[in-house]
Amino acid sequence: MMTQGVDDRRRHLRRDVTLCAWLRFRGEKSPRCTRSCDLTREGARFVTLRPVAVGEPVLITLALSGTQSLECKGVVRWCRMLPNRMYEFGVRFLDLHDEEYERLDEVMAVSEAAEAALV
Repeated sequence: MMTQGVDDRRRHLRRDVTLCAWLRFRGEKSPRCTRSCDLTREGARFVTLRPVAVGEPVLITLALSGTQSLECKGVVRWCRMLPNRMYEFGVRFLDLHDEEYERLDEVMAVSEAAEAALV
């Protein structure tokens, strides 16, 4: 399912894709284990227990499928507290290469095909 809002200025559509992720923020001894809520070619939305600062750099590792993972740098673009006191935030990917974009496209296409099969 695509989740593109009216005021959304993204160049690429969001896809409801849930992936395991490890986020390493500056000054933290170990990465935060979380999951993506949605994904685009440019970034992802995550949920964690603790807030993060807008502009904060982050090292992202996404578990794509099986033993495949994707690692890249990112920056936090926004953060807000949810009613359940968790925090959701958006990260923009900074240093992906063409083959990494292709892997993200494949993951999003598989997710879209699986959703279409359920309809």
